[in-house]
Amino acid sequence: MKHLLVTNDFPPKVGGIQNMLWELWRRLDPSAFAVLTSPYEGSSAFDAAQSYRIERIREPVLLPHPVMVRRIEQLAREI
Repeated sequence: MKHLLVTNDFPPKVGGIQNMLWELWRRLDPSAFAVLTSPYEGSSAFDAAQSYRIERIREPVLLPHPVMVRRIEQLAREI
């Protein structure tokens, strides 16, 4: 089974939930999941250092709208 984490709160953004999500998800098999999240300063270097797939949208936040639903469905099929 594969998983897709969809969140606005993921490192390198600083905060408690961001750290908790990173600590939980980084312990999974990197081939078993992907992360879809919002952009943040310094994210390119952070993402490159991870062993799992991280996709960042262009918009500043993830919002529930049809375009986002299609992106989630597409990424879920890819993983």
